[in-house]
Amino acid sequence: MYSFDVMKRAGIIEKLDRYMGLVRRYKIAVFIGTAVLFVILIILKRPIYWGGTALFASGLIMAAPAIIIKANGMIDKFSLKSYTTYTLVTGFLENINKTVMTAGIAMFAVGAVLVAVSLIFSRKEKND
Repeated sequence: MYSFDVMKRAGIIEKLDRYMGLVRRYKIAVFIGTAVLFVILIILKRPIYWGGTALFASGLIMAAPAIIIKANGMIDKFSLKSYTTYTLVTGFLENINKTVMTAGIAMFAVGAVLVAVSLIFSRKEKND
């Protein structure tokens, strides 16, 4: 595509390629770090209710608009004269929408599980 050729000639692709491995490693490190912190909270018997509600609400706020965009086919209604630009833009928007929707649904689910686990453990402690 034209855009990639221009970026390649300008040297942008090589610059981005150098940092993509670093970004992937940091992304994995952040996920692992967050999981470790939640495990530490559980081990220390700290309430995970607020973390769960934050994830639940954040996931809902992220997923709802993305689901509406997907359900209404809003990206397909976008139009441009140039087929190449149209394909590039709509493909990018569809990928971003799918990523946001997937992340939102995952956060929503993890938040719901954390809230449920927190409520189950809090009721169990009251009964004991």
